[in-house]
Amino acid sequence: MLAIHMLRLRLFLHILRELIPTRLVGVSVVFWILTYSLNLQTKDSVMQQHVSTSAPIQDTISICPAPPWVNRSRVVNAGRQADAPLTCLLQERRMHIPLKTDYFRYVHRLESPQAVQQLSKVQFRFDPQVDDLHIHNVSIFRNGNLTQHENLDSVELLRREENLGNNIMDGSICALLVLKDVRTGDVLDVEYSIVRRVDLFDGKACLIHDGQYAFPVARVLLSWTDEEDRPYFQKGELEGYLYAERSESGMLIREWTCSNTQALEPEDNVPADVIPEPFLQCCNFPSWDAIRDDLLKKWNFQPAERTSLDSEVRAIQDECGAEPEKLLDAVLMRVRDMVRYQARTPGLLAMVPENLSIVWERKYGDCKEKTLLFCWFMRELGFRCDPVLVHTQLCGRIEHMLPFAGAFNHVVARLSFEKSELWIDLTDIYRGGKPKEWCSMPYRVGLPLIEGNTGLLSIPYDKAELNELEVTETVHLDSKSRKGSIVMKLKAEGRRSEWLRALVDSEGLPGIMRFIKSLCEVGRKGFEFDEDPNWQDHRELNLMTIEVKGHVADMIKPDPEYARDFVNLTPFAFNGVLGFVPKTSRKLPFALWHPCGVSHEITVVHPSLNKADWPRKSAKDEHVIFDCGSRLAGSNPVYWFKYKTLTDRIEPKQLPLYKNKLESILKGLDIMLQLPSHGRRTIKSDDPEHVWGGGISSPTHERAWKKNESVNIVHFVWIALFVAFIIIRIFMAILWFCRMRKALSESGFILPNSSPLKSNWFLNQKIGCISGQKNSSISW
Repeated sequence: MLAIHMLRLRLFLHILRELIPTRLVGVSVVFWILTYSLNLQTKDSVMQQHVSTSAPIQDTISICPAPPWVNRSRVVNAGRQADAPLTCLLQERRMHIPLKTDYFRYVHRLESPQAVQQLSKVQFRFDPQVDDLHIHNVSIFRNGNLTQHENLDSVELLRREENLGNNIMDGSICALLVLKDVRTGDVLDVEYSIVRRVDLFDGKACLIHDGQYAFPVARVLLSWTDEEDRPYFQKGELEGYLYAERSESGMLIREWTCSNTQALEPEDNVPADVIPEPFLQCCNFPSWDAIRDDLLKKWNFQPAERTSLDSEVRAIQDECGAEPEKLLDAVLMRVRDMVRYQARTPGLLAMVPENLSIVWERKYGDCKEKTLLFCWFMRELGFRCDPVLVHTQLCGRIEHMLPFAGAFNHVVARLSFEKSELWIDLTDIYRGGKPKEWCSMPYRVGLPLIEGNTGLLSIPYDKAELNELEVTETVHLDSKSRKGSIVMKLKAEGRRSEWLRALVDSEGLPGIMRFIKSLCEVGRKGFEFDEDPNWQDHRELNLMTIEVKGHVADMIKPDPEYARDFVNLTPFAFNGVLGFVPKTSRKLPFALWHPCGVSHEITVVHPSLNKADWPRKSAKDEHVIFDCGSRLAGSNPVYWFKYKTLTDRIEPKQLPLYKNKLESILKGLDIMLQLPSHGRRTIKSDDPEHVWGGGISSPTHERAWKKNESVNIVHFVWIALFVAFIIIRIFMAILWFCRMRKALSESGFILPNSSPLKSNWFLNQKIGCISGQKNSSISW
């Protein structure tokens, strides 16, 4: 019986092999193994992103009831407004200054799957170096039932570096609580407090609230509790908010409440020195000078151990002599390039640097430590150099706000050098040019840490000519193959050069190629490289050039309706440069990309193009300058475009005029070469709107082409091949069964109108076939 079962199994495998090719099975097994291994690697990489949570959670995160001084507000139901994806039923924030506690409560009704996806991951941002996180309540109200979800075992710590793109690491920590059973229509209630363990400013705090919401809010409550005799300062007003105050046990409680706040999208592209409205700020810092004095008490400007640092100063003097420029370059090389940039402690502790001797010994430090080390070296060499506190996002808005310690998240150096003032960011390792010419920065204002200084300090802003991009492009067109061969050269100066330098340093050749292809998606879709790009970095001039050779296989598009061809020549250098205004009913100014300058020249080589007939177009006002036109270079037309911003903002009353100006600029950029079909120039055209020649706007129907047309074709081809393969295999299996049945019928195994013979014959037949015996040895 065992032999019979084994033979049946081998027969089944034989039939299965006929139906499914062995190679397909092998490839499937290999693919499954590779996929499984990659999944394991992915899981490992995801796990590596989490910070070790055992010790920090035990020390800094706890689950406990709300503090006794908090009177929990009653949640009032509200209807959904205008298909909003989210409705906030309650938003509450209370600050208790003497207890150093911030209390938060958010109650949201999840109206859409998008809201469920986002809010099912409850985030608590805090700083475990100086803060304690107390989770009071995480619950879901569904169909009249309330379910508690706060669980310490489910909390994970994540490290988020939001300012990494600005070369700033603040080391912020985010506690994440993932809720698995969340559905549309649930009411999510999150309540927690953050208590400061370390206070560098002796009980001083600040509350900042922006009254604009992207979703409707049924009720908002803000509270500020402090001693009655403590100084208090307020700036800004919130429209529609009711203010009330009361005294309890020697404490003065100030409250602002508002009901039924409508959803209002914040205005985009606001200048860096404009505070969005409405806005409310409450604080008890008396002045910027008070913040400076508190920090000066905690900053140590002298190293504890001077031996190694003094020997380094002598080495710099022996190497450079008394030449100021060489001394500056030598100190920059040692501090900016040799001392690695790394944030160690976030939060308020990040405002107190480590001792300079320790920073120099370990050869790494954050922005304040690197800046303080640079200032010490320059002071030892006889220069005046001071650290200055700045903010990378608030920039010029700081001078319009009340003093508060959170107004700064970065430190730079101000150096008095040869009767001029230099500004140096020790974390910006990609800045080019000569250090003696670094006279500006994008931060606008800062707070110098100098005894006797008064208030904030203005920082010179970058000039427009320091952010230039120049593109020269030669396009060879072949009407027969419809191919366009492209040779381009990109020349980047100033900040653009520094951005490309950082891209090369971090990603190398693949990063440059991705950058070029992303540019060419506008007007050169389908661009492919003929050879690797070649780039040259002239760091002393802060200039970077990239030379590219490639092609677009179908650059010449047919237009069967009018028997012509056309080529899109939109200058891709303007991609992401122009500031678009979707509507002119703005309350705040509109920020331009400033500083910015773009120049793009396109030379076209084609037998049918022998004149430059693109009319010159100009647009100029107090905000921007734009100019475009064409000229002949021998017998080849050259189309050129130039753009430059003159200011960094446009006031609301000037927006309609700017929008008209922007439309004329876009028309100047919308250039489409039209060629005769089959390479012949036609004198007349049936096109009722356009005429023949280079530089005429494209047909209307061309603009409606689908961007994903090529992707859809590839998907269709793959599906067709797969279906054809399945059909062929089924047809081969049917043929095999037909041949087998015919052979069995001829041998008498299957008789007409009778049952099959005993299975012994079939087994003997298969035994003979498998063992290699002839059929004649089998008894019929």
